[in-house]
Amino acid sequence: MKLANLSILFSLRSLTPVVLAAISLVSQTQAQMGHVLESVGPVNQSMGGAATAMPLDGMSAIQWNPASISGLSGSEIGFAFTVIAPNTDLSSSVDAGAFGSFGPGAPLSGTSESQTDISPMPSFGFIHKSDDSPWTFGLGGSAIAGFGVDYAASSFDPDNTNPILTPQPGTGNGYGFSALYSSFQMLQISPVASYQISPKWSVAIAPNFNWTSLGVSPWPATTPNADQTYPSGAHADARWGLGISAGAYWEDCCSGWKFGVSYKSTQWIDHYNINTMDENGFPRLIRFDMDYPAILSLGLGYSGIEHWDFAWDVRMIDYANTDGFEVSGYDQFGAVRGFGWNSILTTSLGAQCQLTDRLRWRVGYTFNESPIGGDVAFFNAVSPAIVKHHLSTGISIDFDERWSMALAYTHGFSNDLTGPWQGPQGPIPGTSVTHSLSTHFASFGLQASF
Repeated sequence: MKLANLSILFSLRSLTPVVLAAISLVSQTQAQMGHVLESVGPVNQSMGGAATAMPLDGMSAIQWNPASISGLSGSEIGFAFTVIAPNTDLSSSVDAGAFGSFGPGAPLSGTSESQTDISPMPSFGFIHKSDDSPWTFGLGGSAIAGFGVDYAASSFDPDNTNPILTPQPGTGNGYGFSALYSSFQMLQISPVASYQISPKWSVAIAPNFNWTSLGVSPWPATTPNADQTYPSGAHADARWGLGISAGAYWEDCCSGWKFGVSYKSTQWIDHYNINTMDENGFPRLIRFDMDYPAILSLGLGYSGIEHWDFAWDVRMIDYANTDGFEVSGYDQFGAVRGFGWNSILTTSLGAQCQLTDRLRWRVGYTFNESPIGGDVAFFNAVSPAIVKHHLSTGISIDFDERWSMALAYTHGFSNDLTGPWQGPQGPIPGTSVTHSLSTHFASFGLQASF
């Protein structure tokens, strides 16, 4: 093995534990395609997440189509760091007498801004490819999903009372949830083996190992306490899960056309067990099931124009058949049954231009349906995943034949969603809740080829 290759592998052994430790520090995020992140790393981010048939780096190839790692030019190792800055607002209004004899005596309305901090998300990818073997191997790890809000409780201010954030009704002092907090994180690590069965076709399969953490306060997905208040679920529970990814990749080097298809199964997460307490301070244990949805991806790529690469992906994210998301409303004991999300279609377009021998520029666009309808807006105060349009751009700079750096930025355009408050008997007349969300993503990455 060449000395340069030895130095790269030594760097991998030295840095991988550090990167894994950094990934474990990922904080709450607002994801884009529902709670699914649309991209992994700056290269994929600047292409709008399109990668199923356009393998430009190992991180995104492992995430969106494990078979496409066979289409990479050679072995590589890459590390990336992404920060997300969401702008999240929650507004609500209640007409006078909307709750009958419980009031309120006058109309209430207000808007609150989530105090969610900027969230870091590291990721990495390692690819080993040999010219004299049909096998290509990879290892990737990254944050792939998340949501989070942090709303302060609302006081009864004549100029700005946000009724959904007033104290819980069981306290006798309000109508809402009081302060709202949520944090969901999901990290996925995938070892990949791709096999080139012909000069044009490759197939692959990859097990997915998932680490997640979930905390919500107050926790409405449980039977209320005896005083009719929901307990806190802020003591987050971390759980592991398993799934599998499979894909196929086709490339015609003569024409420049590429095709990819992949399927990421439901990621089955162990039951969350949240330690909390009742109104008297005695222990309670809350149990909740929430998996990661199955994703079917189709992609086209084209590299038949000199200096240009084009990618187009279409995905179906199956929230409607996923535990935790498939149902909504209250059960007979007053517990919220789930988020009530719809399955969604997404599409991503990306283009890359080789501007000079050392500089590549990329631009991407993503559209996704919102999984949340107005009828379940009330149940999703802790998870307002409603952004639909995302525009991205980025560059890669080659320092030499081995090392390169990538930068990217994505803006998720503001979107609003409004619906009525929901009670056990259905929508409550004279009430409304509105979510507003926009996002900013910035990424930095380093990649070495060997």
